Amino acid sequence: MKKSIGSSKIVVEETNNEEEKPMLFLDDIKVEFESQEFKGTHIEISPDKDKSVLFLESVKSTQTVWCPYCGGSVYIYENGQVKLKDIPIQRGTTHIWNFFIHRYQCNCCHETFTEEIPFKYPGTRITYRAANWIKGFLQQKMSIKAIQELTGIHWDTIRKVQREIMDEAIWERKKMLREEDYKPRILAVDEFAIHKRNLRDGFGAGRYLMGRKRQSDEGFLKVL
Repeated sequence: MKKSIGSSKIVVEETNNEEEKPMLFLDDIKVEFESQEFKGTHIEISPDKDKSVLFLESVKSTQTVWCPYCGGSVYIYENGQVKLKDIPIQRGTTHIWNFFIHRYQCNCCHETFTEEIPFKYPGTRITYRAANWIKGFLQQKMSIKAIQELTGIHWDTIRKVQREIMDEAIWERKKMLREEDYKPRILAVDEFAIHKRNLRDGFGAGRYLMGRKRQSDEGFLKVL
């Protein structure tokens, strides 16, 4: 079966040759496509059909890579693998993108560095597609636990995506207020929360609030 999507050619071919199949998998589906200097080669599916792995190999030429430290030319120092979770093919399954990537060494300064994966969501082991999937659930006000159960993605990863959404929203809000030259008229303080923070990092106002009953509000504002 052959399909054309944009400028990319995708070829999918099921193989039944037992000698070509890894022992861990029953099905091996060959695929051919290139995107952002990676080439998809094949998909492997587990015997229980609960896990699939898409294998991708780097096709980047060293002639297009330059040392980030000195700008010199590089050569392939060694190869490695990175596995990222992607959107599952169907609910209750796991879909992995397995990247074969290069590690380079500079011919000039001899520093080494690893090839970047443009599909990888920063600071995580998931794809951008999976991160956008999570963002959609968060926008529907689903809890982190519910999203974890639905997607199979780790709680900490979902929390990181959520925190970045919140940080972006706060930054946009601050930007808007600065542009409007906004001046706050009311100061709200959660005494208990500040006190908790004091226990962690010595926040000065927290120490003050422990004895606030013996102090005036004016003195409290001076601490802030």
